[in-house]
Amino acid sequence: MAAAPAEPAAAGAGTADGLKKFKDLLDSGVITQEELDAKKKELSGL
Repeated sequence: MAAAPAEPAAAGAGTADGLKKFKDLLDSGVITQEELDAKKKELSGL
């Protein structure tokens, strides 16, 4: 049963890592704020 609570935490960590990568791309001028916002919605499941 211990594995079940670890899965959402791992998914959350993956989402945070993904958002950080996209934020870095925004800061570098590779993507726009609108693209970052769209990715946030996609990763958060909205």
